[in-house]
Amino acid sequence: MEFYKYRLTQNPMLKISILLLSFLSSSSFASIIYSGIKNISFTAPTELSISNYSIDLANDASGTWDNIQFDLGNSGPERTFGASTAWPGSEVTLAYKSQLGIAQSYTNGGVMDGSFGSGTEILWYFDSLNGFDWGMFKNGTAYAGIMLNSFESNASFGYLYGWIQLKVDNFQNFDGRGATLTVVDWAYETTGKQIDIGQGVKVPEPSSWLLALLGFFFVCYRRPLRLN
Repeated sequence: MEFYKYRLTQNPMLKISILLLSFLSSSSFASIIYSGIKNISFTAPTELSISNYSIDLANDASGTWDNIQFDLGNSGPERTFGASTAWPGSEVTLAYKSQLGIAQSYTNGGVMDGSFGSGTEILWYFDSLNGFDWGMFKNGTAYAGIMLNSFESNASFGYLYGWIQLKVDNFQNFDGRGATLTVVDWAYETTGKQIDIGQGVKVPEPSSWLLALLGFFFVCYRRPLRLN
């Protein structure tokens, strides 16, 4: 028994593995909530009106701290807009950078360096009649930075930061079918720290790491016994 104890504690590879196991099983791996691929699509109304759509990002069916609202509408062909509004009934707000009222777009792996404020952040606003073509979310896919609990209705924590991936189709509404906004996926950090855009998607489940490392322990442990 003493021999086995000695080989377990003296094997340098096992020491490294134990340190890795301690790190990977720490709370840092559990601090990012990732939605998985959702592909939730909303289409702007074809009549002259505005439609509001809401998603409960935490899927907790309680409170408004994690609700995000999207506003889609048009005032005729080639006159369309998409936006997100933060208010006490929907507290997730989008990051802006260069101009208040225009949501900032990001690419995967980017640093979320925008600011946050309540109210409406425009994704796109297109009006061919009057020559308007605003916004950073047009046909294609891009990321937005998000802040949850912007009105701090959930007193158990402060602001939480994350990202959301959005896909826009037919934003100019040339055919009159209405623009489509698809919410691909999202993630947010649960301790109040900011995260990079796209962070959290490829983080393996702690249980997967644990199983892999336990197998590694077995290999490291068995090799000295076979050599001796």
